[in-house]
Order: sequence, then structure tokens, then C-alpha cells
Amino acid sequence: MKPFTNTSPSLVASTLLLLTTLTATAAESAFQLDWSKEGVLVREGDQKVFFYQRAPKSLDGKYTRANYLHPVYDLDGQVITDDFPKDHYHHRGLFWAWHYFEHNGEKIGDPWSCKDIAWDVVNVEQTKAKERNSITLQADVVWKSRKRVSDSPAFNAGEQFQPLVKETTFIRVHQAEADHRKIDFEIRLRALVDNLKLGGSEDDKGYGGFSTRIKLPKDLQFIGRNGAVEPHRLAVEGGPWLDFSGSLNDTGKTTGLAVLQHPTLPDFPQKWILRRKTSMQNPQWPGNEPVLLPTDKPVILRHRIVIHRGDAKTADIDRLQREYEKEQSPLAKMRFASPAKPTLPGARTEIYKNVDGNQLPIHIYEPKGHMAGDNRPAIVFFFGGGWKNGAPGQFEHHCKYLASRGMVAMTAEYRVLSRHGVRAIDCYMDAKSAMRWARANAERLGIDGARLAAGGGSAGGHLAGALGTIHHLGDRPGARMVNAVPDALALFNPALVVAAIEDKDLPFDHEKLLGMPYRMGVPSEQLSPWHNIAPNQPPAIIFHGKADPTVKYATAEWLDQKYKAAGNKCRLVGYEGEVHGFFNYGRRGNKMFAATVEEMDKFFIELGWLKGEPTVAQFLK
Repeated sequence: MKPFTNTSPSLVASTLLLLTTLTATAAESAFQLDWSKEGVLVREGDQKVFFYQRAPKSLDGKYTRANYLHPVYDLDGQVITDDFPKDHYHHRGLFWAWHYFEHNGEKIGDPWSCKDIAWDVVNVEQTKAKERNSITLQADVVWKSRKRVSDSPAFNAGEQFQPLVKETTFIRVHQAEADHRKIDFEIRLRALVDNLKLGGSEDDKGYGGFSTRIKLPKDLQFIGRNGAVEPHRLAVEGGPWLDFSGSLNDTGKTTGLAVLQHPTLPDFPQKWILRRKTSMQNPQWPGNEPVLLPTDKPVILRHRIVIHRGDAKTADIDRLQREYEKEQSPLAKMRFASPAKPTLPGARTEIYKNVDGNQLPIHIYEPKGHMAGDNRPAIVFFFGGGWKNGAPGQFEHHCKYLASRGMVAMTAEYRVLSRHGVRAIDCYMDAKSAMRWARANAERLGIDGARLAAGGGSAGGHLAGALGTIHHLGDRPGARMVNAVPDALALFNPALVVAAIEDKDLPFDHEKLLGMPYRMGVPSEQLSPWHNIAPNQPPAIIFHGKADPTVKYATAEWLDQKYKAAGNKCRLVGYEGEVHGFFNYGRRGNKMFAATVEEMDKFFIELGWLKGEPTVAQFLK
């Protein structure tokens, strides 16, 4: 039996043009990243370090796994890890998993054995932090259970999975020294649902956690701080580090891999599960007593592996452990995504959708004297943040201004990766729900359902643009649904092209292009506004900085040209020298906020939705 990548037909179709391995050179070091649809190979010069497996991989459709390292190479370029070993097909390279997964008292999956669990690697990228002599990968992963089905549109061969855990893992690779290389892991796990527990095996062994499946030669030595450690059926005391040395490669030379524990780990120093034959090695946590995984902040697990020549004494592993214990995480200052504010100043808040236990609010700004039964034009804004972060407050002042001009203006919360473990298709479905809710409640809200616009910035601009161009994606066939198509679009540096276009430059770098189907949750073309332009789509105005490095100005030009060619009305307003997010309230004395809002006002005047002249200057006073 040969392992194969378990990629859905839709994903294959959306990445046919992306199969060429692409190389990006890290600016601060000699590292290179070779990207493919399977994952990313990390190299230092000509020396391979490891491969991070992003795409699902299985053995004849069984033991499907992702989010692990294999192969891992020693300093001589020899592979020292195993994948799909015959004795335990579910073992895989360097991985972090637990046997027991419980929700509300019911066991719902076994990540260790790859049963009823899927790892959805939504995003993998090199961090932007400047580093000397190292490089860091960040992986955003959602753990999903087959036993907890959600209503989100399917991505994987028609199957549906319930998001349960949001994982953010940082893998920092240090440049090799003469006799060793260090690789750091910081794994952050946060529950996406209440009452979720994870634990090791339910027997007295309690194995599970950060694990290594290395080759197991007959001369394998187990060495800890106090000398040799003898493996046992149960967990043993071994100290804060343990080294596994012997003929790990095919050269016959002694080489080793040590696992170091950081003192910030729970239950430090953790006990060890050790095996001489047909198994893996791992620090045991939390054992056979499951622990509650919090929803408000992540559990953080930090480990370092040291790949070295010679044995533990030669590599001086105890010295490296003491150095590691003194190190603070270089990521300690990173912010965790926090929930959006439940209310916004001056707004009235209602819930427009309940999904997967989440109540999604919409914040409503109304003109003075507004009443139910009025027939005012309205707009729903969607915030930016790469479908990962962000909050409705981004458009608070846009809403306040439009309310001062006589519109009912709303800004909606929607699910995002960091808080809810979802992909862009789920964000889009929430945006559709917000538009449908507004139309279904038009009389009570005092708005005109035939004059309902959508607006947004960046990823939120993508959602608004998708609402205008993509009409039935994700809907149940034959279902009678309230119309979700906006009557006008106000788009601020929107992501309007999320897939490759034949005969045009790539809209973003190759790394992002390879990962886009994962971030979208469907083949990228299906959720790309440019790819779905047709006649009779709503009038649009686009505000875009010509120096935007995040969403290229050219993509707005492409949409403007194609939109008009289809007979639709579009106006692109470009701003020289402006970068991403230039339009936001509070930036540079609100110069660009005022400029863009005034043009948006004029757009609605042209549509007959507003009267008189823009009053932005008065509003800002």
C-alpha cells in the first residue's frame, strides 16, 4: 500500500495551474521555502531540514492526517522520521495529538489514531517578524469532528465537519551549528465550543501530546539529565529533556534527536512515554485525566527539538536545555484575537443569525427621528481582516455619517478564522444571511428592500463584492430564499480576485495562490468576484490605493474593466501613494476617510438614494 494525498476533486481542479514548486528566499537568513500544494519544504542552502504536511494524506483512504512534519532530516541530509509505519499506521513524523476528545461528556474523536477528526490547515506562511539566523512558519489549523456536523458548505468531497479547536502553531528553525540544529515549536490550542476536553489514552499509560516517530535502531539510547533512562510500559520520570541517539540513519553513524521541554509547559517537567520498539516517544500531557480546553485563551505548549551528531554528551544537550529554559517566547508580545465588542456607541444591536452556537450581531445606526415603516435606503458593511480577524467597529464612523445623511447604516459581525475556526465560504454565507435578514425585516427596520447596499474593506470588500456577483453558492438546491443580492456596492481596497487569471500577472505571490483554495474553503474561482462577473449586476464604486502592497491596485482595474464590459456600472477611484487600509477612520487626521466618504456620498446621490451635498466636513467637526 502506498500513501497518497487525499485531496478532493474540487481542490485538485482549483490548483491545476499551481503545481510548480516555488522557492522564496528568507530575507534574514540562508533559508529557502519550497512551496507546493502538499505543503512546504524548509531548506538551509542545499540542506533539507523538514517538510510540513499541509494537505490531507492517507493510506488507501485510511489514517488521514495533516499538520505534521515528515520527512525530518539530520545534519547529513538523512531521513530520521517515519510515516505510516507498519506497526502503527497512524504514527507520523513529528506530530502533536491526543487520544481522547470529548464534548459535553461524549467522546467525539481520536486525533491520535486519525479517527473522526480532520485537520483543516487554512493558512501556512512565513511570519513577517525580522529574524537573525532563523526563520519561522505559522500554521493556522482548525480541528474538526465528523461527529458534530455544522451547516457550513462542504469543502472536502461533500463531507461536513464541525469546527472544534483553533490551533496556531509556530515552528522556528535555527541555522545549523557545527554539531546540531534547533527547531522550536509553540503550539496554541483554543476551544471553539464550550465543554471541550482532550486527554491521553484512557488506559493507565495515558500517552498523547507532542510526539516523535523516529527510526528505532537496536543501539538506540535513552539519555536524560541524570543519565540513562529505561523505557517502561507506563510513563517514567526523565527530567526536562530526553535524548534518543543511535544509528538513526543509513550511514551507521551515531546521530540523535533530543526533545526539550520549556518550563512554561503545564505540569513541567512532564513525564515521558518511551518505547524501544515499534512506537513513538513523547512527553506525556495531560495523561489519562482529560483537561478542559478554554475558549477565551489558548493553552500554549512549547518544545524544542535538537537534531545532532554524536550522542547526548557530545551534543551537550543539558547545556542547551538550560539555555532554552531562560528563553522567553519571541512571540510573547503577539496579540490573541479577542471577541468583537457586543455593542457599538450610538448603535442599536440585534442578532441576525445563530450558527454553531454563535449569535452574530448587527449594529444599526439610524437617522434622527427614524421610525419603523419608513422607507429609507440602507447599507450593510463588512469589516476587513483577511477572513481571519477584524471587528464591526471598523465601519462605525462610516455608519454614523451615512445615518446623519438619512440612510440606515449597519455593520455586521461575521465568523472569522481566529475566533470561530471557519473559512471564507462561511464568512460569505454569514454575509448573505445579514443581507437576507435586513430585507426580511425591511418594514420593521424602516428601510427600502430595493435600496439595500453592501459595503466593506479588504476581506469585507471581497464579501460585499461576492454578494453582488455570486448569487447561489452554498444555497440548498431548490430552497426558496430571500434575495441576498445588494442593490449597490461600496468597496474599499477589496480583494476582488482570489484565483489566477489566464494571461494576467498573478494577483498575489505564488505562496498565497497555492494556499487560496484552503483559505476560501471552495475552489477559488467559485468565490472570486472577478471570475463571476455577468450582466445585470449592481452599480459599484471602488476606492483603492495605487501603492497597496496587500491587494494590488491592478486587481481593481481588472474588475472595473470587466464589470463595465458586461454592461454594469462601475467607478474606480484610485489614490496615488496610498496603501492598504488608507480609508480607515482615525488615520492621518482623517484626510482619506473624508475623501473616500465624500465620494461614496456622491455615488449614492447619483443613484438617487441621497439628496443635497455631502456634509463630511461638518460631520468631522
